[in-house]
Formats: sequence, C-alpha cells, structure tokens
Amino acid sequence: MDSRENNPKRIPKYWTVFTHFRDGIVSGKYLPGTRLPSENEIARQFEVSRPTAGHALERLEQMRLITRRAGSGTYVSPVVELLSAPEESSKTRTLGLLVPGLGQGEIFEPICNQIIFTAQENGFHLFVGNTIALQGKDDTERAPFAEELCRQCIDQKVDGVFFQPLELADHAEDVNRRILNSLRKSGIPVVLIDCDYVAYPNRSEFDLIGIDNFRAGSVLTEHLLDTGAQNIHFIARFGSANTIRNRLVGFRESLRARGISAEESRFHSISDYDTEIARLMSLRERPDALICGNDHTAAHVMQILNQLNIRIPQDVQIAGFDNLRYATLLSVPLTTISQPCEEMGRQAFTVMMDRIKYPNLPVRDILVNFKLIVRESTCINRDNF
Repeated sequence: MDSRENNPKRIPKYWTVFTHFRDGIVSGKYLPGTRLPSENEIARQFEVSRPTAGHALERLEQMRLITRRAGSGTYVSPVVELLSAPEESSKTRTLGLLVPGLGQGEIFEPICNQIIFTAQENGFHLFVGNTIALQGKDDTERAPFAEELCRQCIDQKVDGVFFQPLELADHAEDVNRRILNSLRKSGIPVVLIDCDYVAYPNRSEFDLIGIDNFRAGSVLTEHLLDTGAQNIHFIARFGSANTIRNRLVGFRESLRARGISAEESRFHSISDYDTEIARLMSLRERPDALICGNDHTAAHVMQILNQLNIRIPQDVQIAGFDNLRYATLLSVPLTTISQPCEEMGRQAFTVMMDRIKYPNLPVRDILVNFKLIVRESTCINRDNF
C-alpha cells in the first residue's frame, strides 16, 4: 500500500528536487545550455535516492525544460526563453502562477506544469515566485505566503495571473478577495483555476477553468444509486473549496430527482475525522455509501473505516474525486472522478491569451470533460464492475 494513503498531504521527495530546478530554469537562474548536476550529485545534494533524482529529471524532460545526452550529461534546454528587463511601455510577456495548493494536492502539479510548458512554447516566461515556501506549510500558514506571491506578481508587472483560490485556511475568502482586488486594481487579467472564489450559485468577474463539479457530483451519486445504495452521505473537510460545495449541490439534486430525501443531515463538514466518522457510522441508520469531497478525504475515511472493521464495499461503499495516483493503491481501490489536468492547463493558457488580447470579452466558464472511474470501492459484486 502506498504510504501516502496514511498521510495524503505528504509531499513526494522528488517534488522538492523537481521544483528547485523547474523554478530555477523558468526564472533564469539556470541559463539555456547550462549543465545540471548528475543524478548521483542531485541525490547527495537533496538527500534522496538516485531513482528519486531520476524521476525529478524525467518530469523536467517531459516539460522540455532539459535535454539529457547519453555520455554527456543533462542540460537546460536551449528553447527556454529568459526574462529580460522590459521597457515600461511594453508588455513583459510574463505570466504569474499563483497556486497555493501546489505541492498540497496532486491535481495542481500537472495543471501548472502544462501551463508552464504551453507558455514557454509561445514565448512567455512564467513567474512562479517562491512556491517552494508553500510546501509543508500548515493551512493557516499558507495565506500570508499567497498574499506575498500576489505582491511579487504585481511588482514583476506580469501580463496575467493564473490563480487557484486559497482553501482550508482561516479567513480564506477574505484572503482571496484581497488578492483579487489587488490584481484588479493593478489591471492584471486573472484566470481562475479549478474553482471560483465566491460560493455557488454566485459568480465572480474572472474567467474560470475547471470541470462541471455540479455534474460530477450528480454522476457519482447516480452511479451509487444504480448500485442499489439508498442512504448516501456526503463528507468534506471543513473549509473546503467551492468546487466541493458544487459537488454537494449535484449530489443533493440527484437524490431529489430519485425521490430520496436530501436533508442537511446527509452532509458532514469534518474537522476531526476519527471522532466524527466513528459517530456517523454508529448511527442506527448508518450510511450504506459515502461520497467524499476528494480523494484525500476518501483516503482518511477509508483508513478509519478499516480501523472500525467496517468492510468496503460490503458494509459501506465509498467514492471520491480527482483520481490521485494512490487511488488504486488503497486497501480497496477507489472509485473516483478523473480530471483531465493537462487539458485544463492548455485551456487556461488559451483563455489567458484571449483575455489579454480582448479584455472586454464576456466572462467565461471553460469546463473540460471528466471521466467516472469505477473501482472495487463501489462494486459490491463483480456484476457492478
């Protein structure tokens, strides 16, 4: 079983190596043609294994930030364009990446990597700031770092900012509002990644790239209803993003459409997993299925259910969202919604170019399609698989 099942927020070791060189390359610290250290040297420098160092280099090579020459070494790709001092009257051809969730959840890594790659292919520099400072921080510590990254983007006079609204931290909505107000006052276009910063059904004035989370919640609920589940409950971590609220709305609407009660007691905003999941599963009419706001939550819940000797899926079915890498490695492989992260990154860049060129375009929701991945956690028998 993947160790990340027991600690879903744990940052993979290769990520520190990867972001060190990625940020150094896109910022110009490592110039085109620069020879990078060998895998053995990187392993010693970062105190990781050689395969871990090799994995980080593979990711950089996939983004075309480096080239690896047999018998010669690893070099910064010559196609990487550096940031030169811009004239005040011209565009900087620099975009800012302000993603507080980077390093915290797996879906943001491929989205950001694709944005960086697509931007570089089109002659743009990506200002990522000190994203490494966000890694390993508690949720309450991430807000000041996010605001500092916003200030740096404004100081750099970036042409646009990709922003993933902060979640889980105290007063996250106020922080998001301050960040977006600052960018608006500076005349910097913004494309939101994954979710809006205002709660559904409200809508902000910024373009948004994501999936239709309302429909995703409905699709997952319909799947569980089709397996015969009736007493389905929805679980999310307290303070979660608006994406999860939208999934909850889809969940409720699907229940109502089937003539099933969608009362508030079916929704649980969890702060203490051990206590609250145990209490939920001790109810006289305990759930026969659980939809979790994302795979991180599902992994926590699944671990507690195992401790309570509650069988999955025989006693309770469980499903999540995001299709994280460890979803197949849990004690029971997890049914989930898969998001096309690379396509989201490509579309985010395209929308940003449109917004910069045509600032008066109507605000747009660009919703890429998702896929339901059915695994054993919702398959009571093989006929459902």
